[in-house]
Amino acid sequence: MKKTIILIVSVVVLLFFSSSFSIDGTVAGIGKLAPLVKMENGSTESSIEDYRGKYLLLTFWSSDDGNSRLKCNRYNSFFKKSNPEGAAENMSFVAVNFDKNKPLFEEVVRYDNLDPASQFYVNLNQIKQISKAYNLENGLKSYLIDPTGKIIAVNPDEGQLTKIMS
Repeated sequence: MKKTIILIVSVVVLLFFSSSFSIDGTVAGIGKLAPLVKMENGSTESSIEDYRGKYLLLTFWSSDDGNSRLKCNRYNSFFKKSNPEGAAENMSFVAVNFDKNKPLFEEVVRYDNLDPASQFYVNLNQIKQISKAYNLENGLKSYLIDPTGKIIAVNPDEGQLTKIMS
């Protein structure tokens, strides 16, 4: 009986550790399909699946994370400079905000002169799900996703983006 209990406990412990370190299709990484994200822009709901067929720069930011806010501003400026008329032919930019206060998010978008069409807000429940799926517990990141939905770069620079847009 004691051996049976030890065997069962060992199997449970082994399963626990193997599942906590496994990376499946729901965790973001280069070469993997990007986990689906549902987000809101005013009264419009969208998903990253809506952007399939084009490259997508997906960035996550928050007002209280200075690096992610600066990165969002840089990407926003890059897209405005690269596409003064609006939509890029082969690439879209989506910024997902993790602020816990929607009025703060709206004020920062206005204050930073961000393109409201590219800015999306998610609620606390979504923040938790997205953080887990995109492994954002150690800082907010940006992902470059190809037209098939695969992640091809994390925190891409302007050179990478320019190459794809041309």
